[in-house]
Amino acid sequence: MESIYKWCSYWKLAICPDKSAIIDLSNKNLTSLPGITYAGIPLTWSESIKYLGIQLAKNNQNGRILRNLRSKALKKINGLKILGYKRNGPTTKHLITIANNSILSLFYYSCPIINNFSETHLKACNVIQTTTLRIALGVPIWTPNIVLLKLAGQEIMSVKIRRLAIQSFIKQIATHSFSPLTHTNDEFKLQIVEKDADYLRVAFQNLIAFQTM
Repeated sequence: MESIYKWCSYWKLAICPDKSAIIDLSNKNLTSLPGITYAGIPLTWSESIKYLGIQLAKNNQNGRILRNLRSKALKKINGLKILGYKRNGPTTKHLITIANNSILSLFYYSCPIINNFSETHLKACNVIQTTTLRIALGVPIWTPNIVLLKLAGQEIMSVKIRRLAIQSFIKQIATHSFSPLTHTNDEFKLQIVEKDADYLRVAFQNLIAFQTM
């Protein structure tokens, strides 16, 4: 917490300890909750916490997170249908913009969390994307997904989520003086544990692969 305090002070970010909380998301049951302070002020423990638009709790597994996101998306999709039915309503270009900003952004905003979904859950996210694009473009239900994506100028959601999550990870670990990445005298050094170092190497490889696709 001391490192977080220094990081926030460096970037001139203000965190109000009175409005902050801590949550235990591990599979273990703690016999007692340790006292943790931020800037000398004790932080309270909570059973759930909202992060990147998602309510996190011990019993809130990926399946439940997906159902909540799908429920939010379907409500917005119904609104998109109403706009699309209007004769003098928005153009296709405007409908795509609305779809991106109000529906698909739900998934992209929380990509660091959704990136940990299983392949089955990620495919379900893809279905929400293609359903949204069919309505926005006004094309038949049998239109191939590859045609939808081409018309909308998009990539499949699961691929974009992975790419955004990797970019977010790299951005976070490269935060100037607080970064474990250092470069001095033409020598590159990485000061993180081996497990994270392996993940970083894979992340760079995947990011390069996404950019060359």
